Amino acid sequence: MKIGVCCGVRLAEKARLAGFDYWETYLATLASFSDAEFKDALAVASDPAFKPETGCVFFKNSEHRLTGPDADIKGALEWTAKVLDRAEAIGVKTAVVGSGGARRIPDGFSKERANGQFCELLFKMGEKAKTHGITLALEPLRFEETNFINTVSEGLAVVKAVDHKNVRLLADYYHMSQTGEGLSGLLSAKGYLAHVHISNPSDRRMPAPDQGHDYTPFKNALSEIGYDLRMSIEGRYEDDKLETLGREALSALSVFR
Repeated sequence: MKIGVCCGVRLAEKARLAGFDYWETYLATLASFSDAEFKDALAVASDPAFKPETGCVFFKNSEHRLTGPDADIKGALEWTAKVLDRAEAIGVKTAVVGSGGARRIPDGFSKERANGQFCELLFKMGEKAKTHGITLALEPLRFEETNFINTVSEGLAVVKAVDHKNVRLLADYYHMSQTGEGLSGLLSAKGYLAHVHISNPSDRRMPAPDQGHDYTPFKNALSEIGYDLRMSIEGRYEDDKLETLGREALSALSVFR
């Protein structure tokens, strides 16, 4: 399995030196870059042996509304087109759709209606993603970050309802640990899982050998459903320590290789 790390463009070289197989870029940042800034990002991503194969942070929580009476589906799709244009250009193959604040269901709004809005949006996003050769990976998030799609099982139900080959599922070990859902949802996701995130399940920092966490059950569950694509570390770290902490994280996650 390939192991990468979520980082900005300016830290990509540190990620490469740490020994990661790829890096996961921030899509909303790419879409917000000026043309000159994006040209510089393309230069950073020009190494064919170390590409930003995945991307996260698709929508801006402060600017996009995906559910509720103020949902702006047209605006979300216009943003999607810009994100996917740049994602394809820089080499992204899988784009994570998380953005818990953007999809949060407003108080008093029907969850059923919100689910319908979101499924419609994801299908249309999938149509756009198909033209770019990109797979969208829906990310379930812990309860503190959103009130909509918190478990792998809930995410799987949405992906099945959308029924689009370019809309698939993400499993994040940290969020799974925080919600206490266990591995049952993951074991039901065979054929639907497109990406994985991981971090220390207690404090969301990068994994390290001395933290006392056994990632073997998670690895075994992924193996049981035949998943062996990519796994990105989405954990906190100090920018200047990425190279050192990255090497430690890869040691802690050696069971996945």
